[in-house]
Amino acid sequence: ITDIDDLIVNRTIIYATAKKGIFISTNYGENWKSANYNLSFTNNNVSSIAKYGSDIYISTYGAGIFFSSADGENWNPINNNLPDLNVFKIEFIENSIYAICESGLFLSTNFGESWEEIVTGLERITCLTTCNSNIFAGTKYNGLYKSTDQCKTWEELSIDVPNKNISSLYTNNSDIFAITSRGLFLSTDQGEVWNFINTGYSNTSFFSLLLYNSNIFYSFFGGVLFTKNHVEDCFLNNSGITCTEVRCLTILNDYIYAGSYYGGVYRAKLSDFGITDVPEIIPPNDEITIFPNPASSQITINFPNETNYNSMTIFNSLGMEVKRIVNSDLLGKNNISISTEELPNGLYYLTLENQGNRVTKSFVVVR
Repeated sequence: ITDIDDLIVNRTIIYATAKKGIFISTNYGENWKSANYNLSFTNNNVSSIAKYGSDIYISTYGAGIFFSSADGENWNPINNNLPDLNVFKIEFIENSIYAICESGLFLSTNFGESWEEIVTGLERITCLTTCNSNIFAGTKYNGLYKSTDQCKTWEELSIDVPNKNISSLYTNNSDIFAITSRGLFLSTDQGEVWNFINTGYSNTSFFSLLLYNSNIFYSFFGGVLFTKNHVEDCFLNNSGITCTEVRCLTILNDYIYAGSYYGGVYRAKLSDFGITDVPEIIPPNDEITIFPNPASSQITINFPNETNYNSMTIFNSLGMEVKRIVNSDLLGKNNISISTEELPNGLYYLTLENQGNRVTKSFVVVR
């Protein structure tokens, strides 16, 4: 495959969006097969790809939004009352889907069953991210904005980008990174101050940023840049990459993958970058069980092996967080019991996360 726009990992499957559609690899990039099954639009209309739990979501320009819960073997449209099917990008924030469309911004709090328009007053939104309950929006030639009230009102932020073109935003704990037409910027104070990151490659186009523990990878017109434990002092690693317009990056186990627009997908060992602390990947969704389900007073979550989880969160059917279990309570365990006595009857979603991997299981409380 060639002409790669985006890469994403879900469990142990790599997804690539390309000029000829969607492709998947189940053997660490050794082979690829088309995943355009039953998609009713022109292949090159795929504009973005995202994941939530074990489901994959894609946006298209002209046909709206689709999701697959079957490893890309079947796609279902989720465009009910979405008035604009020209979708540039989809972003998950907490338990909600934000669709950045040609005519504006739309929100679904029920995984695409219905949509509502968010009147932002912002023109040409390109990207969204969240940090400490604040939402940040980048625009094309209209600047960078922050909302402290769930997109109801917006404050323009000061960032030294003359043409105000913000293409991508990323969050790592309390750090917010912005990819702009001038280069890379970092804010550590909720967008009050933005500092220019001197990578040594400022007069070029940056496409994406991949955060991995305290390490940062950048994809740009000249290949892959890497910095360890710091945002500057970058070094270039293009070993084996013949077409260096690298659009996207992702990680699966101990490999990093680079998607080149003209050269296809490349991979390298994380150890080639001096990274050896690679965590165990979360087991597949069907290897994690919740018992009993339905439950009344307590559930027990079983894992097949000891796995290092960062967090376990329970959401109600409206997407509101109702319970969180921290890493210290999960470390070294292969099962955990949680009281549900304080939860009202209804449907709940339990989400497990570990280094960017996420698994979601549902359960019901009935008394």
